This record gives sequence, structure tokens and C-alpha cells, in this order.
Amino acid sequence: SDPADTFLCTPGLGRKGYVWVNGYNLGMFWSSGPQKALYLPAPMLRAGSNIVTLLELDLPPQVAPVLLSVRRAQDCPDYPSRGGPFSS
Repeated sequence: SDPADTFLCTPGLGRKGYVWVNGYNLGMFWSSGPQKALYLPAPMLRAGSNIVTLLELDLPPQVAPVLLSVRRAQDCPDYPSRGGPFSS
């Protein structure tokens, strides 16, 4: 099926940074801000697998890079699930 508009939940991504999906800059996340999700329009998504890239700007120097999981829209209670790869 074709991808649909959805949201990418930001809690747990890190403290402060940027998110790209399939090469598109989705926006900035910041744990101290009020925004808890980034809107992800369907045209940025592919049917099947999608590549999510995170740039964390606020890691202490002694912290090694880590693999972070992307939470689906259904795990983000304040935002509706609208289908697509992050909400099924």
C-alpha cells in the first residue's frame, strides 16, 4: 500500500538534534521543548523500508554513538496514527 501521512515521536531520540527521513530534513527535536512529535508527510516516505538519520547535537564527549530505535505513531499517544511505515 502507499505510505500515508504520519508522525515521528521524538521522546527517547536524544536531547537535541535533527532528523532526516530518506534524505529529507524533517526538523529538529529537543527534549526540553514542548513538541513531542514531528509531522511526516506521505511524499517523504517510500513503500517498504525507509531510512531515518539522526544527528544528536548534545552528547557528552565520552558517550559513544548508539543505535536508536524509532517509535511508531501508535506509541505516541498525543498524535493520531494515520498509517504508513511508522504507524503499522
